[in-house]
Amino acid sequence: MVTNGQLKAGESVLVNAASGGVAWAALQIASLSGAKPVIAASRSATKLAGLAEYGVDVGIDTSHEPLLDGIMKATDKRGVDLIVDMVGGPAFEENLQGLAVCGRLVNIARLGGQTAQIDLSLLWLKRLKLIGVTFRTRTEQERLACIQACARHAAMAARGAHPLGDRSDLPA
Repeated sequence: MVTNGQLKAGESVLVNAASGGVAWAALQIASLSGAKPVIAASRSATKLAGLAEYGVDVGIDTSHEPLLDGIMKATDKRGVDLIVDMVGGPAFEENLQGLAVCGRLVNIARLGGQTAQIDLSLLWLKRLKLIGVTFRTRTEQERLACIQACARHAAMAARGAHPLGDRSDLPA
């Protein structure tokens, strides 16, 4: 959210597959960082309803509403500044379309698939940043820098983030 996504207070954030553990943490960090609106997308209305207490302003039930429509409605047709994507391939095109000018897409997981096509004109027209993250290819020095950055932002947890225990802690 902060290091790779360069999140700033007042920016809008969307987290796909929002009821998983990493997504749950991302939503809280976005909220505690002053993101507005914080948008969660899921195929389950029940899971979305349970996320409101964790800083979610808008839930998009993608089983009943296209992701892009929900994004545009939540941002007055501007698009979101930052998307934290857990879905990958199937959501890629809609993610790009849903980004604001100078938006950033941080891909963390590929739960739905690892390949996608891209319209390069959309990339340059909106001046988008596509960011893939993993620890697998980082050097020890890069891992340490990432851990130190996380430690600098750990104060947010003390200000009210709900720590994630086991999977039973997730909203139903």
